[in-house]
Amino acid sequence: MKLGIGTVQFGQKYGISNNLEIPNKKEIKKILYFLHEKNIDYIDTAFLYGLSERKIGELSPPQNKFKIITKTIKVSGKEVTKSDLVNFKHKIQESLESLKRKSIYALLIHRENDILKPGFEELYNHLLELKMNGTVKKIGFSSYEPEIAEKILKEINLDIVQVPLNILNQSFLQKNILKVFRKKKIEIHARSIFDQGILAENDNALNLDIEEEKKKKIENLLIVLNKKKYSLFEAAIWFIKQTKEIDVAIFGVHNLDQLQMIHKSYFKLDSLDLNFRNINL
Repeated sequence: MKLGIGTVQFGQKYGISNNLEIPNKKEIKKILYFLHEKNIDYIDTAFLYGLSERKIGELSPPQNKFKIITKTIKVSGKEVTKSDLVNFKHKIQESLESLKRKSIYALLIHRENDILKPGFEELYNHLLELKMNGTVKKIGFSSYEPEIAEKILKEINLDIVQVPLNILNQSFLQKNILKVFRKKKIEIHARSIFDQGILAENDNALNLDIEEEKKKKIENLLIVLNKKKYSLFEAAIWFIKQTKEIDVAIFGVHNLDQLQMIHKSYFKLDSLDLNFRNINL
């Protein structure tokens, strides 16, 4: 498994536990240079993440080998119109210009429901065209619901998928959708591995303004972890490390200190005496 960072924080405030401001350019540059130094190549962004794409293009180190993944705009109506397609093409070009790239690693459909809308075929054909001419290496989608992902897999062929996955949200594992992706040789990226920062808060997680069902899951998890003297943060990292179906783990950071801590912990944690898939939350 490889590591990558999500960059929604570069362009807007994000995360349930986040009380930090958007990082300034100096901090973002530190983050990008650390990624380059440590050969962390995957960077996930989107046109809708404020100025995130522009900052990546402006502040990345020269000669970097970042594998940039960005996402399409969302289709607002019940079907994909010609106007949507024109806007779609324009925004992709704008993203490339902001990123200062002629080509990128992957382009994802940001809202998976757009794939199932009438008229999507034209948009899909344009994705294939971008892949054929080398503008993007891989095409795919950002998924939220296993059931919708199943429908999509029956409709079109894709190269890459991004799914939410952490100890508190194992729906894609429980539905065995990741195995289906694997059989189709689709590259799998896991996002929200700290569940919008909740799992990095350790004991303070219970003080956050979150739904009661999730709070109960955290209480049950902490009972198990406290017996073993593990933290929520360690558990979140180890859960992803032991999930063999995942190709890339995507996490967000607000500053270099957070990035260094996650990077160090990921490689330091060799084994935790727990199988988190068997814990009843």
